[in-house]
Amino acid sequence: MTHPDQTERVHRIPPQSGSGFSLQKGDVLVVIDPQGEQVSDLMAFAADNKEEWLSSGRTFDYNETIYLTTGHVLYSNRSRPMFTLLRDDVGRHDFLLTPCSTETFEILYPPGTAEDIPAAFLIWCRPLNRLAFSLTRFRPR
Repeated sequence: MTHPDQTERVHRIPPQSGSGFSLQKGDVLVVIDPQGEQVSDLMAFAADNKEEWLSSGRTFDYNETIYLTTGHVLYSNRSRPMFTLLRDDVGRHDFLLTPCSTETFEILYPPGTAEDIPAAFLIWCRPLNRLAFSLTRFRPR
């Protein structure tokens, strides 16, 4: 990520793990897939209101497409812009599915096939807890 003063901070996130950090208005977040064909989930909360988060539904509605690319705005559940896609080298993104959870694996995959794969929801809990977030109310039932 780059701050407006061009100071660069790098967060390398190992596979099957997560990271949490704060961004300020005007910061630029650059996501790079160094090994190719990796999957990542993005969760974002408003700095001034932890009840406001990145919403794929509002983003699709307001952009009138599910195919997000350069120039599209990512919106919160309160209809406020959170991010603008400044550059897109990939061209096709899956912003439709919810981040995986243990329940997702139990429902979508045959028994025993995903036992050692950590769910994104659980991976997020550690870094977000360091940022004083509690995800217990977001946990699927």
